[in-house]
Amino acid sequence: MKEPTLYDCPSCGTTGVLPMSENRCPNCKAELINAALTQSIPSDTRKEVSVRCGKCKNIFTPDLKTNRPWICPMCNTKNPNLKRHYRSVANVCILGLIFEVLLIVAVFRNSELSIGFFLGILQCMLLISVITFIYSSKMPWMDPTLKAIIWLFFGITGLSNIIFLRMVFPPIALSALIAYLIVFLYLAWLAIKTHKCSVS
Repeated sequence: MKEPTLYDCPSCGTTGVLPMSENRCPNCKAELINAALTQSIPSDTRKEVSVRCGKCKNIFTPDLKTNRPWICPMCNTKNPNLKRHYRSVANVCILGLIFEVLLIVAVFRNSELSIGFFLGILQCMLLISVITFIYSSKMPWMDPTLKAIIWLFFGITGLSNIIFLRMVFPPIALSALIAYLIVFLYLAWLAIKTHKCSVS
């Protein structure tokens, strides 16, 4: 086999992508006949539907419906579920949206409308947009535009929120800074794992 090939093992029921020059199921080692194999995956499609195991470098098709780690069918290594982790980023945005709404109510409920109020509303709209983009993407780890939007959004909002809180609520500005640092460390870890698992 010159190209990685999809397989559907009749013995153990597993499916995935065979490594090159293999004709046995990576899970149960049963020999796969032609009926269990499908056509070679085009290179552009393979990069979208497959991930690379971080340990043995085997290319396999993950279960996009599960919330559990993606287990390599060859070495049984637990690889990070990239879809779940990007959904976690969206969940952080949901928490940020709740905090932003509460902040707007606390600051502007007894004051006249100002530029700060409209900037807060704009940030809420951006949060909703990022959440929608992530949840509507089937493979967010393969979308370079979405990944750039996430970094840009957290960078801009993190800086503006910390400056705003430093002026309005100084006691919680440090807490906000620590929270954003944790988020950026998580995004950096996710970027590294995405790079390692991506099929080039």
